[in-house]
Amino acid sequence: MEKRRFLQSCAIAALFSPIGYALSQTKAESKQYNLQGKDLEGKKINIADMSDKVLLVSFFSLENPAVMRDLKLMREFYAGNMTRKYMQLAVSVDQNRHELDTYNDMVLKSIPTEQRFPILHRYAAEHKDNFGNMLKMPTHFALDKNHQLIFKREGMFRGEDWNNLWEAIDA
Repeated sequence: MEKRRFLQSCAIAALFSPIGYALSQTKAESKQYNLQGKDLEGKKINIADMSDKVLLVSFFSLENPAVMRDLKLMREFYAGNMTRKYMQLAVSVDQNRHELDTYNDMVLKSIPTEQRFPILHRYAAEHKDNFGNMLKMPTHFALDKNHQLIFKREGMFRGEDWNNLWEAIDA
């Protein structure tokens, strides 16, 4: 998808989303982020294997109906950037795995393959990460190629967040 058209659709969608969520862009924290486990299809995921890519790791809950907007925009962004040095992961923090499996079945039946990115369940036995507790859902972490924090968005993603990701991929 063309960058300008994508950003325009994000701006329009942002008009209908809640405002006032905080964006933390401090580089003071030089934490090395880690995540490993299996996606809902059983594929092993380890972000250590993605060291050459900018990552978007999004923690979400299906209990928040507004998260569907972010997931839709994430699918579009992923499809437009999957051939570049970029990867994204979604991590469900829902306790109820059945609802997550139902959602994943819908994704498999209705979303084109090129728009599907790995979805993990944070409460799966094999899942490990050091992203900490989430205060708001969704919470997004944009990481550079060294898995250092570029920015963190608590709440819905904004148009400028996508632009910041594009700039990080191009860096």
